[in-house]
Amino acid sequence: MLGSTNDFFTQDAKILKAKKRDVKTLLIIKGFNPKLIELVLVAYDYFSKNPHEFDGETIVKDLNDLPNLSIAGLVHDYEYVVYKVWKNPIKKIRADWEYGQLHEKLGKGYFIPYLRAICLIITTPIYYLIKPFS
Repeated sequence: MLGSTNDFFTQDAKILKAKKRDVKTLLIIKGFNPKLIELVLVAYDYFSKNPHEFDGETIVKDLNDLPNLSIAGLVHDYEYVVYKVWKNPIKKIRADWEYGQLHEKLGKGYFIPYLRAICLIITTPIYYLIKPFS
């Protein structure tokens, strides 16, 4: 998406499996509900099978939860790639805001996560100039 790259999912399958357990453990420790944990793990599995579709956080530095992996960026990319939320401005804005909320829940503070979400929302018209509704 828009020129960003991340090679987290190009690692060996055994390493990815071990790191998936780390992701799940982190989410359990942080008290996430099972439904959100399942969404994260489904997104993780998707990008494990489609590693070149994951690009992490575009334009800004990734706020990583594990080395080279932002869980909020993972879910956000999954919603854009699989659910194509970018095709519907309302769904896109909702996904962008949820991205900020997830960063907050993961302990990244308040200001930076929501500033990023607001910037994503504000730049929605620019996004459609760069990536038309095709």
